Amino acid sequence: MRKIIAIAAMLASAGAAHAAAQGTAAPQDSAKKPPAEWEFTVAPYVLAPTMQGATGIGSLPTINVDASASDIFSHLQGGMMLYFQARKGDWAFATDGIYMHLGQDVHQDTGWASGSISFKQFAWEGFVLYQFVPKLEVGLGFVFNKLDGKISATLTPGAGDTTVSTTMSQSWWDPTLAMRWRPISGEHWSAVLFADYGGTSGSNWTWQVMPSVGYRFSKLFELAVQYRWIGIKYSTGTGSDYFVYDMNVFGPQMGFLFHF
Repeated sequence: MRKIIAIAAMLASAGAAHAAAQGTAAPQDSAKKPPAEWEFTVAPYVLAPTMQGATGIGSLPTINVDASASDIFSHLQGGMMLYFQARKGDWAFATDGIYMHLGQDVHQDTGWASGSISFKQFAWEGFVLYQFVPKLEVGLGFVFNKLDGKISATLTPGAGDTTVSTTMSQSWWDPTLAMRWRPISGEHWSAVLFADYGGTSGSNWTWQVMPSVGYRFSKLFELAVQYRWIGIKYSTGTGSDYFVYDMNVFGPQMGFLFHF
């Protein structure tokens, strides 16, 4: 069953999933000095996440999730991940978008008999960063998640089976504080550490840490290898409107950076 609701777990990885994610704010120009003119970076990327935590919808049983990257990719029906950055002087403006469509049949497990589950997720993250001292940028950002899901399943609560069909739509914002440190910024090699933290309450918060090592093959193209850790907690509603997502997402990521 944990593989079944690994689909539900992908809801807000964004990121990623938080993700899903992302590189979020990690792709970085390798120039030693901030550019005097506008410089842009476009970076499609691939994340191979492992997910651990719990998620629940309405009155359905809360599901503990422990899904590997292979579990997640085997149920991916479509997706796109893209990072964009604009930089001028000491200022950098970055945004990251993720779309995923996941679906899977429900297999027999404790509390479940049969059925299907489908989720579509859009995650959007943005930052404004300012370089206060050489190699260190600090700024403000946001994380937005929107998901739509449908579950049609047969439960086995004790004596008899119960058939349920439910749909849901959830969206939420989290303000964040962010930092980006560049200990290495050479002609070809670069190293970047990105981190953010934010939220609105004890039941709605997020954090992220991502180190990155990049090699710039030319003025146009750079390849970055990254590792991403993300923590997300969000809960809202009661009864049939209840939704909870409490998840840790981590795994390697590769970005293909185009500078112009």
